[in-house]
Amino acid sequence: MNQRRRAMFSVTVAEVCCAALVAALAGASAGCAASEEGGPRTKDGGSVDVGTGGASAGTGGSGGSGTGGSSIGSGGASPDDGGGSGGSIVSPTDASDAGGTGLGPFGITSCQPKFAQACKPPIIFTNQDPTDKGKVFTDAVPDVTKAEQEIACTACSILYRDPSEIPSDKHPSQIKIVLDTHGGVAQAGGDQIQFDLNYIATFKGKSPDIVQQEMLGVLQHETVHLYQNYGNGGTGEGVADLVRARTGYYQKSRFRKGEGTWKDAYTASGNFYSWLTGPCSYHSTFYPQHDLDLPYKLNKALAGKSGDDAYTAVSSLLQATFGKGPDELWIVYQNTAF
Repeated sequence: MNQRRRAMFSVTVAEVCCAALVAALAGASAGCAASEEGGPRTKDGGSVDVGTGGASAGTGGSGGSGTGGSSIGSGGASPDDGGGSGGSIVSPTDASDAGGTGLGPFGITSCQPKFAQACKPPIIFTNQDPTDKGKVFTDAVPDVTKAEQEIACTACSILYRDPSEIPSDKHPSQIKIVLDTHGGVAQAGGDQIQFDLNYIATFKGKSPDIVQQEMLGVLQHETVHLYQNYGNGGTGEGVADLVRARTGYYQKSRFRKGEGTWKDAYTASGNFYSWLTGPCSYHSTFYPQHDLDLPYKLNKALAGKSGDDAYTAVSSLLQATFGKGPDELWIVYQNTAF
């Protein structure tokens, strides 16, 4: 995924997952951005160079972290990989926990009132092909500002418990969404999200629900990168997909046993984390001793961590929370009937 200076990170979007957040967002839209300020660079294939400006991950690759703001890419598969259509899209404003009811049966899955002021910044939307490829996006998300502000507020509500917890370098004062042809799917960093027009065009002719779910799902994943404590490629992309899963922006067919290990990025770790978090609209199979607050705890544990230290932090958290380490929990996950 490239940008003029290739200071962005490629992002492939995972599928949509868990609970209530999509339908009303039909009237919204967003894109994918990247930071040009000293951030790392990535290309398809996953090679990563880390600068002083933040963390980055390439498509299918590992990520690193820097000292400043973050610039992240994702390499997850598209929503209909693996076939099958998912559940219905639920608007965040219509969700049962919308309006700040706190932990519902699926945990926090929508914008909570305390974050409405802090995490609904101005949205600057640029569509470089409004009459053709970009129209696929705007038809699915006609009100980009409304949709992205809801998505950003939801990301903050899941990752933090109070606006004061959000680090200043992970608190954009505006969010730029750019539909362009940088390659890959999407990339994000600083205050910008870039969404590739050629990828968007692959959804031409698909059902409106599927198109909307993917457009919003990519935005949700990428927006998490603007606010989260990234850690490394495995943890950062996994948590971004975890949030996407909890908010219901994945096809139900995407919830299945991951290959590899719990350290792998995107839906591999994202689905694993969601299984540990508990049930949601995306899946009804979950770890019996689940913890609906796990997304918040993961983000908190990853503060200031990078490289192998990020995996160590997650390992310690899971051991303390569930009485089992991630390797043991992964085996249970793999032996679970789906």
